[in-house]
Amino acid sequence: MNFEYYLTYFFIYAFIGWILEVSFKAMRRGVFVNSGFLNGPYCPVYGFGAVAVLYFLSLVDSSNKLVLLIASMFIASLIELITGFVLEKLFHMKWWDYSDKVLNIGGYICLEFSLIWAALCFILYEAIHPVIAQFVSHFSTSFLLGCDLIFALVLFVDLLATVNMILGINKKFREIEKSSARIKQVSDKLGEKVAERSLDLKEKREEFENSELGQNLDRRGEKIRLDLRKVFDKKSERRIIRAYPNLRARIEERLKDL
Repeated sequence: MNFEYYLTYFFIYAFIGWILEVSFKAMRRGVFVNSGFLNGPYCPVYGFGAVAVLYFLSLVDSSNKLVLLIASMFIASLIELITGFVLEKLFHMKWWDYSDKVLNIGGYICLEFSLIWAALCFILYEAIHPVIAQFVSHFSTSFLLGCDLIFALVLFVDLLATVNMILGINKKFREIEKSSARIKQVSDKLGEKVAERSLDLKEKREEFENSELGQNLDRRGEKIRLDLRKVFDKKSERRIIRAYPNLRARIEERLKDL
């Protein structure tokens, strides 16, 4: 099979994967969420996964359906494991987490979703891909290559914008952590002074909390929390935070520490 065909299949299955992600999250949350790492209607991990599955399964004895199913599970799980690990190392955050699932590996993959991927890949190879391959075969290789180059350019620009945005989010996380450390430092110093002068810590603490200084400190902390929440008000950042609940949970956890 020519390279341009594999590239075409990559974009087709990246789009189909995006549809699956949107449908799955819409059923779970009851609202539309533009899923995926990138902004456009495609999930590259599905494209890579589908192309890898198609290539490696073509090397397997297709008459043995059980072998095809097991190979599908292994290939899809390996891709998900590598992708999750690499994304976490690059951006210092997990984009999905199966830690609460039975038989998971590092939260990157789990038995439940590996079985789901196996079933989807098997259906893809046996039923879906033959139809798509037949459709694609009607176009000339030069036409497919032209379309592939256009889609690749769009995806590359999207990737650069998304990576830049993610790095910005990481920078804002560091700002939150610095603010949290400053507030904790002030609080600790104040607590030490109160403790030194107090014979009854509980009584002095209640006295401080009810004092004007204590109330002003509480109001200042709340203002900082509100200001930091506004840091993530950009539309592109809100999209990716909605798409990945683990990222939202991390933000909320940091803000609670303030």
